[in-house]
Amino acid sequence: MKIRVRYYLTYSYNAPVSLSRQEFRVIPRQDHFLQIEEFDLQCEAAQKISYRRDQFDNEFVMAFFLQDIDKVDVKMSFCGIVQDRNPFDFLLDKRGVKLPISLTEVETETLLPYLKKTNELLLPKDLHFESGAETVRTLTKLSSWHFENIQYERRDDGPARPAHETLALKSGACRDTAVLFAEILHIHGIPARLVSGFLAKSVDDPAEHRADNALHAWVDAFLPGAGWVGFDPTNGVMCDHHYLATAVGPDMESIMPIKGNYFSNSSTPSQLDAKVEVSVEL
Repeated sequence: MKIRVRYYLTYSYNAPVSLSRQEFRVIPRQDHFLQIEEFDLQCEAAQKISYRRDQFDNEFVMAFFLQDIDKVDVKMSFCGIVQDRNPFDFLLDKRGVKLPISLTEVETETLLPYLKKTNELLLPKDLHFESGAETVRTLTKLSSWHFENIQYERRDDGPARPAHETLALKSGACRDTAVLFAEILHIHGIPARLVSGFLAKSVDDPAEHRADNALHAWVDAFLPGAGWVGFDPTNGVMCDHHYLATAVGPDMESIMPIKGNYFSNSSTPSQLDAKVEVSVEL
């Protein structure tokens, strides 16, 4: 199928401000299942646009501003061909079939940033994994638990809440739920990274999803033999071809779709307006 995404972003300021370089991680990560046909990003006030890759191999756009401005308009358009992907189409090594999983020495060294725990999250009994339980069944049940127990909250800006706050509140935006899910995996010795991107709902999918056709956040778990496997705890499902990743990393700071600062000699409020349009052609 063919997917088209248009993303419109406007930052407005009450007075002209000075901007640091702005980074936009909104370019879908191309792989076997996604082939990019077109991509364009325009930022009207920027004097220079540069395309780079970060330490996690995310392609991103840097925009540079030489003059003080009171508004930033960004328009991104993307068109790609997507092949169907069965999220269960993988085989685990023997050391990953049941819990706890076992990592090789090289995997442990490489994946250390994706195993860090905050030591602030105390898990209730129903979120402790049973030794000897099937790995995939346990993780899918955990994803379903998040969908059933964490009330979805639409919050367009602001940082993700710490995992212990989301668990206490039993509510959160997709980025809050993703942070909680990843932290639970870290506690159980399963490498997990955070993912941002677009969830593109297809007309042939009758299910209602939270954050349909919008910027979204989910989690990749590293499972021996399968590599990175996507889970969307906000919707309680595993990730298929409707999930278009734009950035991966060990924390939310690494995958933020927009990153940058502004400076002013006085207190200057700002306002963010964002809109995503997604169309799917079968």
